[in-house]
Amino acid sequence: MTENIAVKPLKKRPANKLQRRKAVTMYLFLLPSIIGFLWFTVYPVGRSLYMSLFNWNIQGPQEYVGLANYKHIFTTDKVFPLVVIATVKFAVYSIVSGLFLSFVMALLLNSKRRSVGFFRTMFYLPCMIAGGAPTIVMWAYIFAPDGLVNTFLKNFGITGPNWLTSVQFALPAIVIMSLWGAGGAMIIFIAGLRSVPVEYYESADIDGASYFRKLFKITLPVMSPVILYNLLMGVIGALQVFGQSYLLTDGGPMNTTRFWVLYIFGSAFNAFRFGYASALAWVLFAIILVLSVLIFNTGARWVFYGDNQKGN
Repeated sequence: MTENIAVKPLKKRPANKLQRRKAVTMYLFLLPSIIGFLWFTVYPVGRSLYMSLFNWNIQGPQEYVGLANYKHIFTTDKVFPLVVIATVKFAVYSIVSGLFLSFVMALLLNSKRRSVGFFRTMFYLPCMIAGGAPTIVMWAYIFAPDGLVNTFLKNFGITGPNWLTSVQFALPAIVIMSLWGAGGAMIIFIAGLRSVPVEYYESADIDGASYFRKLFKITLPVMSPVILYNLLMGVIGALQVFGQSYLLTDGGPMNTTRFWVLYIFGSAFNAFRFGYASALAWVLFAIILVLSVLIFNTGARWVFYGDNQKGN
C-alpha cells in the first residue's frame, strides 16, 4: 500500500532588501518616461476627444455641442470633400510610385560589390532629412518658374509650367518631392532581398527560368511581408502629410493640395475652431485604424511566410 503523502506548497520567499532596492531604482528610472508618456501623449489624446464635443475658439467659454462637429464634417462642410479627394490622390500616387521606385532601387543595389555601398548611402541620405523645412524650401526653388526642373526642360525646347501655382501640376510636384525619401523603404527592401534563400534561385536556374519569372515566382512572394510593412507605413505616412503642402502651396491652388492634416491645422489655428479640428483629427485616426486592419486582413491572402504558406 502506498501512503498518501501531503505535499506542502512552497512558500514564496520575501524579497530581500537588495531586490527591493533594485525594483525601486528601476521604477525611479522609468518614472520620467512614464510621466512624459502620460502627460504628452495620453492626456492630449484624451483632451482632444473631449474637445471634439465642444465649440471653442480659445478666447470664450467652451460650448457643449455633442456630436455636432462630427455631423458637420459629413453633411455641411463643403471643403471637406475636396480635402478627402486631395489626400486620397496624394496617398495613392505617392505610395504606388514610392514602393515601385524603392523596390527597383533595391533590386539594382542588391549586390556585394564594394562600390554598391557608396550608392546605397547616397540614396539613403535624403530620407534622413526628407520632411525637414530646409528640404521643402529647396524643392520650392527646384519647382520655381525659373528653377532646376524648368531649366532642364528648356534644354529640350519645353516650356515648363509654374508647378506650385498650377491646378494641374501642384499635386504631382508634391508627389515627386515625396519620392525624395524613398531610400528608407529601399534599405528595408534590400534587407528583405538578402533573406531570400539562394537555393530558390539556383533551382530556378537549373530549370531555365528567366529573370522576370524568378522575380514574380520567387522574389515577390518571399518579399511579400516586407512589401506589406512598407505599404502599411506608406499609408500611415501619406495620410498625415503636412509640411509639403503647408510650406509649398498652403493648400492651393483651389484646394488641390489641401491635405487632411493641413485642414486640421487651418481649422484650429486659422479659424480657431479647436473643437472642430479635434473632431477632424479623430475621424482621421479612425480611418487610419480601419485601413490598417483592412491591410492586415487582406494581406493574409497574398503575404507568404516560411515555406510558401500564407499568413493567418
